[in-house]
Amino acid sequence: MKIKKMKRVEFEEKMTFNGKELKVTAGRIAPQANTSILISYGDQQIFVAATMGEEKDIDFFPLTVDYEEKFYAIGKIPGSFFRREARPTERAILINRIIDRSVRPLFPSSMRRDVHLVITPYITSEDENTSWLATLGASIALAASDIPFAGNMMPIRLGESDGDFTLNPTFSEKESQNMDLFVSFYNENVVMIEQAGKQVPEENVLKGIDFAYEQSLVLKKFVDKIVSKIGKDKVSVPELEAKDFIVGKQLDEFKKNYTKIYKEDLEKSEFSKQVNVLKKNALDSLNLEDAKDIKDFMNSFNVLEKKIVRENVLKKNLRRCSRKPDELREIDAQVSLVNGAHGSSLFQRGGTQVVSFLTLGSPGDKQKIDDLSPIGEKRFMHHYNFPPYSVGEAGWMRGPGRREIGHGALVEKAIAGVFPSEEKFPYTVRVVSECTSSNGSTSMGSTCAATLALLNGGVPLAAPVAGISIGLMSDEKNHVLLRDIEGIEDFYGEMDFKVAGTSNGITAIQVDVKGDGIKKELIPEILKEAKIVRNALIDVMVEEAGSEVKVSENAPKIFQKKIGKSDVSTLIGPGGKMIKSIQGDCDVKIDIDDEFDDHNALVVVTAPNSKAGEMAKQRIDLLFKTAKAGEVYEGKVTSIREFGLFVSLFGRTEGLLHISEVDKKGKSGRLNEKDLIALYKVGEEISVKVKEIRRDGKVSLVVNK
Repeated sequence: MKIKKMKRVEFEEKMTFNGKELKVTAGRIAPQANTSILISYGDQQIFVAATMGEEKDIDFFPLTVDYEEKFYAIGKIPGSFFRREARPTERAILINRIIDRSVRPLFPSSMRRDVHLVITPYITSEDENTSWLATLGASIALAASDIPFAGNMMPIRLGESDGDFTLNPTFSEKESQNMDLFVSFYNENVVMIEQAGKQVPEENVLKGIDFAYEQSLVLKKFVDKIVSKIGKDKVSVPELEAKDFIVGKQLDEFKKNYTKIYKEDLEKSEFSKQVNVLKKNALDSLNLEDAKDIKDFMNSFNVLEKKIVRENVLKKNLRRCSRKPDELREIDAQVSLVNGAHGSSLFQRGGTQVVSFLTLGSPGDKQKIDDLSPIGEKRFMHHYNFPPYSVGEAGWMRGPGRREIGHGALVEKAIAGVFPSEEKFPYTVRVVSECTSSNGSTSMGSTCAATLALLNGGVPLAAPVAGISIGLMSDEKNHVLLRDIEGIEDFYGEMDFKVAGTSNGITAIQVDVKGDGIKKELIPEILKEAKIVRNALIDVMVEEAGSEVKVSENAPKIFQKKIGKSDVSTLIGPGGKMIKSIQGDCDVKIDIDDEFDDHNALVVVTAPNSKAGEMAKQRIDLLFKTAKAGEVYEGKVTSIREFGLFVSLFGRTEGLLHISEVDKKGKSGRLNEKDLIALYKVGEEISVKVKEIRRDGKVSLVVNK
């Protein structure tokens, strides 16, 4: 039988970027996708497939991004029971969110067709960060496809140390750097920022963004060349109908009534209720019966509401509840919210309220990380929950979704830059933030609440951290920055620019935008606004938390001791007998870091109280204590022999009280074994002094008189 060999049709384009080969190939894998590419950089190779579904009768854009990590990419078999990947790791979800937030603004606002991006690393190493290459690959795949996408989105990731920038740093390089910055550009505008830092000055962040922009121009030429060769004609997307239902005198009356409600100091729920009454009255007056007409009315109502809100802000500097653009909502901060917790707090900013709870654990409680990165464990964890009641809804309580994981990680990142080293604070730390009311930037509210809980529990942060979100509304003539945005301003505004940090600098930034992004030139003004608010919030938080840093009495107690590496086996004992005995008798947990330094291991005892910890520490001390000549001990007789008594001094150390040195207790003549048995009993306490330590390590005793 003759087999016809398939002809390969493959496109390839490459360039040198930052000293490594950047290559894109297409036409070989996944031919049924709208577009698929294989993008490689150095030793990394990532596959991207982009597909599009049919038009749907819905009122949102159904975009799904799935960044899928497979262990074959690093030459390992998964450690799970079934030896295959299960749900996405936290790291994969965070990369998903970076990609989603980078591309979503560049689709048409009227897009109602499913778009699915699947990004799979084929080859990488544990030390390489795949987020930049995955985002670039997603942008190229969408730009070259027939899927409606503006294109030209260029992501750049860099690290900063002492003013020097490193493109796409590895995990090992990142450890010594002050800042990790990821920026996605659309032409000259910024569409996404993700930053983590160690109290980085604003000017360093701005320099990093400028450096990233220059590098994005290099990438743009490369991508434009690819799209010009393999790009497909874009599918047209119909514009949303903007039919006006409320017109004439009815429109004037509606604007008047809406603005009245808008200016009143109403809670979010009451404001929504009164706006819904206006909506219902307007709909009833129109006597619409056709379902399509009713749907079009709802769309037109949202367009009208957006117009009124933006006009109030841009022309009158007027926000809901008659707030000015630079005005914060009322603030409330409280520590020690509940009794018995290791640390707890409440932080409220207007209608946004978060309660946080701190738990301190042993070094053995660290989170084990099983993903493609070299990070094997984590000692500081922040988890964020968003129950339905926080927005006044009845719903299902499920596990954390991508949004909850993303918000939790943002807060964790904001505080990690000031978190104490393990040498200074050996506890494993978990903070859980419960969003109990939501109306704008609960993640920044969680940053403030989590910081308060940590301070309340005695965690010695380098400095307190606060966060705020800055919004934007603009037209052709001017722009207005909004401090402390609430939900309606996030919905109808152009950006959610979250900045967290201390009075010394920035520890985290996360930026989401709509449309074509924000002008790069606006960012210095935004960071200046965020700093003013951040410092004001820190003053409120410090006043509430106080200056004393003391671990809660409710928290476990930790005791540390260095021992020689050769002594670890002695502490553990045969089959773990010794360490289990100490843990069980003293009700403690013992962790051993046998790589503390070149010569020593670090023993960490975690106890429920000081008494149990001291007891365990004494037991460990006794294991490695050595007797010294001339020292007196209160010992116990462990055995009686014809030549004398064996006396336990401490731990496993015992000595020989020779028969010639024994207290005869009034008996005359030479003693023998029968006499010793008559005079002493096993377990009897006896005061002895060390006579000498022999060369073989054996201890000779005399009676202490």
